[in-house]
Amino acid sequence: MGKPLSLSSLLEDSRRLTTHLSSSEIPSVHRNLNLLESESRKLVARSVRTSSATASGRTLLDTRAQSLLASSGVDTDELTENVASSAVLSAFEMLQPTFDANVESFLAQQQEQSIVNAIEESELSTLDDFDRQMSQHMRLVWEETQRKMFEELGQYQGIGLMAAGAVGNRESACVFDLVDERKVVQPRVERYAKVVRELNDSRVATAAAVGRPGALQNYDLLGGLEKATAESSQELRSKQIAQVWTLLGHYAPGAGNGAGLVQGACDYLEQTFVDHVDRVVAQYPHEANVGGVPSVHRKIEGYLRVLFGRLGRVPAFLEVFNNDAIWAHMFMLYRCGYRKELLKYALEMEDIITDSDPGFVAHLKA
Repeated sequence: MGKPLSLSSLLEDSRRLTTHLSSSEIPSVHRNLNLLESESRKLVARSVRTSSATASGRTLLDTRAQSLLASSGVDTDELTENVASSAVLSAFEMLQPTFDANVESFLAQQQEQSIVNAIEESELSTLDDFDRQMSQHMRLVWEETQRKMFEELGQYQGIGLMAAGAVGNRESACVFDLVDERKVVQPRVERYAKVVRELNDSRVATAAAVGRPGALQNYDLLGGLEKATAESSQELRSKQIAQVWTLLGHYAPGAGNGAGLVQGACDYLEQTFVDHVDRVVAQYPHEANVGGVPSVHRKIEGYLRVLFGRLGRVPAFLEVFNNDAIWAHMFMLYRCGYRKELLKYALEMEDIITDSDPGFVAHLKA
């Protein structure tokens, strides 16, 4: 029984066929299996193109086309051969995936794929962690903001359902019922609660006094809230809230009227600047040097002394008379809302002011 045939054995037998010949007669050809497979594929493709061209003959070109090309000097026979030799079929043939039998290449490919998968999974995990951490951070920030707001406003204690025996039955109880309506966490809330109680008492009294002229009561709600805020704390935040109540108090009389709102805003700004002047004069008493009970003009002069003292001199563009910057003095009076005092001062300095602006005093009188 003969040995089984294989490609290796056939290759070895073919080599032994030429062992009796000298090497100079037949050149040695070294081809492996991959090269043989490639050459065989080329041979098959060439045979297919040749058979197709032989079967079609000269019918690749139309007779009229051949005549037209021949009249233009084109060799139709050469053109037909070139077209027949084109590997059009092989250009569109379906490629089958080839599997690498090399273990090292396969492991390297698997390693690269594992790294890519790990990077993608890490990216997705990082995005999920970021979204989760961001949501948690926003929730914590919101809870901290709520806590600060409740600390600022205060929180009630004792809110809950009253005992069933005290209210008759549990169904009639309310979550807003208080065991003690005056029991609060912070004293500042008691001050606000006092303002609300006074407002309610005033409204009840006003309702009871209907029909009796002169018995109606008007409660200053904004004033009460401003006072309660000012008494609550000396913190900057509480001062700002008190300033808001003051601003609303100036706006309230002009509600529904544009001119009234503008006038209320001007009044608030003027009063704010008056407080600023008083604060600066009180903070620097030696530089201001306004005396015991200063007048409006003495306060303005003292404020300007402090201001110009920080600058080191009076600006050259300001006129000075008896150590008093006249135009700066009048501006401060107008800025504080002292219009009557401004007119009186301008009349006293009319001779000096007329030299700079002849029509200024006339405009103030108008």
